[in-house]
Parts: sequence; C-alpha cells; structure tokens
Amino acid sequence: MHRTPQSGLRLGGWGALVLVAAIALLPGCYAKRFKRLDLSLAVLSERADSLAAEQARTRAELAETRAQVTSHEQTMRSLRAGTQTSSEELIGRIEQLESRLEDQSQQLNDLAG
Repeated sequence: MHRTPQSGLRLGGWGALVLVAAIALLPGCYAKRFKRLDLSLAVLSERADSLAAEQARTRAELAETRAQVTSHEQTMRSLRAGTQTSSEELIGRIEQLESRLEDQSQQLNDLAG
C-alpha cells in the first residue's frame, strides 16, 4: 500500500481532531483536580498559620512561666536566707538565756549555801 499525501493529511486531520477533542475534554478533569489541590493547599496553609499562632502563644506562655519560676526561686532564696539568719539569731539568744539562767542558778546556790 502506497500512501498518498492526501491520505496522510486525512489521517493527520483525524489525529488533530482527536487531539483537539481530548484537550477540550481533559481540562474539565484537570480543572477539578487543580481546584481540589488549591482547596487542599488553602486548608493546609490555614492549618499551618493556626499552628504557628498556637506555637507563638505557647512560647509566650513558656517565657512567662520561666520568668515566674525565676521570681519564685529568688523569693525562696531570700526566704531561706532570712530564715537562716533568724534561726542563728534565735540560737544565739537561747544560748544567752541559758548562760543567764546558769549564772542566776549559781547565784541562788551561793546565797542558799
């Protein structure tokens, strides 16, 4: 079989017609897919923004909590230092009172003696 230029054009014309029909039909399918992809990307973007905002709030709360812990640690150190001083002062006063009581007890023993 020998092809003539006309038969090649005719087949090429049919091929072009099929190609045009396929292109005309396919964008509908792809348009739906692209629309779903765009919607999915929008949802993912919204979730990412929401997570970023939540992470920022969490970091702020963490920084606030750290500041409070530092403040409480300083308060506790101060209270411990104050308590230690008060304890030492009380021990010193008790020792003074014991010494005075011993002196007075000795004086009473000497007078009674």
